[in-house]
Order: sequence, then C-alpha cells, then structure tokens
Amino acid sequence: MKYSIALSFAAMAVAAPGTWEEWSSSPVADSTTPVAETSTTPVAETSTGTWAAWSSTPVVETSTTPVVETSTTPVAESSTGTWAVWSSTPVVETTPVVETSTTPVAETSTPVVATSVATTWDAWSSAAASSVAATSVWVGSSSPVAATSAAPTVSVWSSAVPVNASSATPVAPASWTSSAPVWTYTGAADKHAVGAGAFALAGLALMFPPSCDSVQHGYLCQPSVSHFWGQYSPYFSVPSAIAPDIPDNCEITFAQILARHGARDPTASKTKAYNATIAALKSNVTSFTGRYAFLENYEYTLGADLLSTFGQQQLVNAGTKFFERYSDLAARATPFVRSSSQLRVVESAQNWTEGFHAALTASGHPDPSYPYPISVISEHSGSNNTLSHNVCTNFESSDQYYSSIADNAQETFAATFVPAIRKRLEADLPGSQLSTSDIITLMDLCPFNTVASPTGTISPFCALFSEAEWHAYNYYETLNKYYGYGAGNPLGPTQGVGWTNELIARLTGQPVNDDTSTNRSLDSDLETFPLGRKLYADFSHDNDITSILFALGLFNNTPALSNTSVTEAPSAGGYGASQTVPFAARLYVEKMTCSSHGGDGSLGRLTYWNRWRKYYTAQELVRVVVNDRVIPLVGCRADRLGRCRLDAFVKSLSFARSGGRWSECFS
Repeated sequence: MKYSIALSFAAMAVAAPGTWEEWSSSPVADSTTPVAETSTTPVAETSTGTWAAWSSTPVVETSTTPVVETSTTPVAESSTGTWAVWSSTPVVETTPVVETSTTPVAETSTPVVATSVATTWDAWSSAAASSVAATSVWVGSSSPVAATSAAPTVSVWSSAVPVNASSATPVAPASWTSSAPVWTYTGAADKHAVGAGAFALAGLALMFPPSCDSVQHGYLCQPSVSHFWGQYSPYFSVPSAIAPDIPDNCEITFAQILARHGARDPTASKTKAYNATIAALKSNVTSFTGRYAFLENYEYTLGADLLSTFGQQQLVNAGTKFFERYSDLAARATPFVRSSSQLRVVESAQNWTEGFHAALTASGHPDPSYPYPISVISEHSGSNNTLSHNVCTNFESSDQYYSSIADNAQETFAATFVPAIRKRLEADLPGSQLSTSDIITLMDLCPFNTVASPTGTISPFCALFSEAEWHAYNYYETLNKYYGYGAGNPLGPTQGVGWTNELIARLTGQPVNDDTSTNRSLDSDLETFPLGRKLYADFSHDNDITSILFALGLFNNTPALSNTSVTEAPSAGGYGASQTVPFAARLYVEKMTCSSHGGDGSLGRLTYWNRWRKYYTAQELVRVVVNDRVIPLVGCRADRLGRCRLDAFVKSLSFARSGGRWSECFS
C-alpha cells in the first residue's frame, strides 16, 4: 500500500508556544464558576472578553486583578479581562485592557503570523481605541492602532509601524522568517494537518534560546553523565579514530542518511508506570531532603510517545548538518525521503526536511522542489516495512525464546548494580520501599525530564546517581539492544536485512533483490523507490537501526557482551547504545570518487595497461559514518580511512544478500 504525505507547517502564534485559543461567534454569559481547562479541545469561554492559554494543566480564572507578566516564559492567565503579548523581551502589564464590547473578538482558525522578532498583536473590541488608556492598548509602536471597524478585527504589528485595524478580515502576511532563518512559512496553515500547531519552532527559539545542544556537535551538557543514558541519550558527536571529514581530493557522489526520530516522551505503558512510581514515592516517603528535596513538589507531567520540543529541534539540526556536510552535492540534488508511519517518526522526517531546506536557501540556492514529499510506510501489523520490524513471526511472538533473551540479560546484569543503589535511596528516602524496576524508573526519569525541557536542561533526577552508576545504566540499556536486536539475538540482525538490500539497490542502481521484510509493491515502483538518486533520507526507530547496523556487519568484531560486568564501548568494538542509537541518531552511507592521491590513494584509482598508454579509471568507494564516527568496514579489505571499493562492499554483505536467517522466522 502506498502512502505519501505533503508537508504542512504551522504558523507561529505570538502567544505561548504550543498553546491556542478559539472564540465562539456569539456572546457568552458571564459566570462566577471558574473555567477548568483540561482538554486539548477548545471549549467556550464563560467570561466575556477573556482568553486562556491552553495546556495540559487546568487553568482556573478566578481573579479580577490583572496578571503581571514579567518573564519570557509563558504563564497561565489567571485574570478576567486581561491579555498578554509575548515578544523577545519581557512585557509588564499592570493595567488591564478594557474590553467594552459584549461580543467576543472572533479569532479565526487561520493563524496570524508576526512579521518580525519584536512583533505583537492585539484583538480589538468594537469600541474606539481612545476609550482605553494608550499604554494598555498597544506594544511596540509609536502610536496605538486605530480600531476603525465595528467588526472584530485582528491586527499584525511590525516592530515599528502600526497596522490599522480597519478590516473584518485578519491580516496574515504571506511569509515569515526569523532573524536567524530556520523556518519559512508561506500562506495560512491548516491546524488539522500533520504537525500543525506543534512545530512553531522559530517562536520557541525566541523564548527558549538553545543552550548546549548544537548542529555540529549535538548535546554537550554534562557529557560524563548525559552520554551514558543508553538509547535515551540525546545525539552527540562520537569521537572517531578516523577523521570523519570528507577526504581531500574526493568527491561525494551519493549520500544516504538513516536517522532515528528525535527525543520524545516515554511510551504510553512506561509513562503510566513512571507516574505510579512517583505517586507511590510521594505517598510513602516521610521527608525529602538534600538532593531529593525537589521531589517534594515534583509533579509528573510527561506525556506519551510524542516528540518533545527539544526532539523536534534535534531533527531540524540534523537536516541542517546533512546539507552542510554534503553541500556540494546537496545544492544540486533533492533528497528522496521515506518514513515509518508512527507520528513521531513522520514528524522527525518533516523537521529534517525543514532544516535541510533552510540551510539550502540560506546558502543562496533556490529550492523549487520544497516541500519535499515523504513516502510513509505503514507500521500496521503484517505490513512489510524495512523501517519497522513486525513480520518475522517467531521474533515478534512473546512466547518464543527470541523475545526473552534481552530481558534475561538485563535482569542478570541489574542484580550487579541495582541493590547498592536501592540500599542508598531507601536510607535517604525514609518510608520508601523500592523495587529493581523502581530504581530503573528513577534513572529513566533523568533523560526523559531533560529532553522534556526545550533547551535540554539537565533534570535534578540526574544528580541522584553517580557517574559509575550511569555507566552501569548505559550498559544495562546496551544489553537490551545487543540481545534484543543485535548479534546477541539469533534473529536480531535478520530484521535489518531488508533495508540493507534496499541500500545495495540504491548504491548500484539495480532493482531490489530481497525476500524478507521489503514491501515489493513499493520497492518495484520508481515513484516510491526511485533509483539513480544522489541523496536518500530514511527515518526509523532505535530497535530497527540496531538490527540494520548488525545486518551491515559494522560490529562483526564486537565480542559477545557479558551480562555480569560492564564492557565499555572501546572494548566492544565501539558498540554501545548511546553511541549508536541515541535520540536523533544518524547513520551516513557515503559513496565517493577520489583522485590518484585522494585521501588514502591505495584504492582511489585502478590502473589498467595496454601496449600504448596507461589508463586511470575512477573506482567508487564506500564509507559508513555513525554519529560522526567512521566505522571501518570489515570483510572487504578496507583502506586506512575505513573505506572499501563499492563492488567489494556489496560482496561483503553476503549475510543480507542471502536473506539472513529469515527462514527461521516461520519454522
């Protein structure tokens, strides 16, 4: 079955990020009962001329005293008849806006887009502006907006020039670009489109400036801790023994990225378990002191399965970095993009294309192909999908041996480091009785609360554990990937065979030859699986990428991992969960041609002689880079830069070309 999705991007509202309001078209009766706003679905306001920021936390509007808002961080409105304008500088509102009309201002579903960083907007009542104190009427201009129309209007403000509110139609400029161009929006957004309302990242960037997460190096806050959170670590640039830069005198002719989605909330089942653990802890513990003091007022607010704001920006950064790395090729080639169908994966693909597009246009190149279509492959049970495993029956079945290997390895290893942590925490938290899963939950809450922060601010949960304990935790999660989807599971690497055979097809320009997890309908159609393209971008999950890494043979030299003691990545052939499949992980497969002295020189040219002259024929080379670490290829006589000739690399993938152990999926 074919899926294709066109990108839609939300306009940036000037109100609080991720919030919105909708007004009814007729007057509403005043009520003395506070409005409890607990739903993402708008409800009619019960007080004339008021508005509320919507969030997952109930907002109770009970006061007639105006709110003084002095922070660039949005706060919930708590005053009847007040409003707030958010901009790049704090706004102090000490006088309430007088709304003199009994008809609420109609705020349409079409977002109003600000035209500059300092832009603000107002909804005006039908009364003349002169009836309200000027200082309460407008922000950012030398004179107030003239409310010259009896019809409700919306005005768009620039940083210096007021806009007359003289039309019944909201003013919506054709485009908006931030001062540091990242997002470009054209036209009005459909709030029901995929990603609408969730990705006003330019506005968020103004309110939450980035801290230690960057395009080039990834996440660098407290690396001695944050780089040891297993698959929950945010992407960081992994040190490489071989320089990951494009070798001198070499030209990239092909680049494939396989990326994991960005940072997210816990899965639905885990968020329920985490919430229960926190509730039990707060119910049983008699006092929270020292580094545990924050738990006294901690409320569990994490959602389930969706990308966080931080995770969205990670993929924008990934798209930017991909363009900058391959700019010579990317300036003249449009990427073909595929995604597995889970929402967080599709949205990650969207964000990546946005970063790529912004970097391309910022470099002065037109981009008429944007927005790029995304081929979305279904994750429904029984659907063949090389970006999401689900059709190898024995591997998927919970009553089969394969599904318990990772759990058993983790359980054995947990017994080596969890008891000491439990003893310390129970002594520090009087009244607590903690299980092994409770300890792992409290450790999980460190990365999940960190990536829930728009800037990735380190959570206080992280300080509850030592660096040595974080190394143990990282290895605990590494065992899950290795014995669940890697070489530690007899059927693990086989789940990555389908994608590997698709890669061979893309590298060689030949049709896909595979009888495993590939979708033949999609892969036989040049519209959904084109050959001969220069740039490809696929988006998937950590488990699937782990299987692919092992199907490619990248960690064939990794010894079997112990389940009784920590094997750090350098001793495991560079393998570790945080170094291979963190949030926003990315694998690059590069094809290049080089001059006679390109990079290494030993493989760049093959020499052919005849009786008259010497011919030099360029030979294509292949290299694989995982999170900025060059992985030396094995089984194909790699040169000192980790590269193999294309034909030798394809030949080395005999495990994938023969179908792996696919026959064992159904026996």
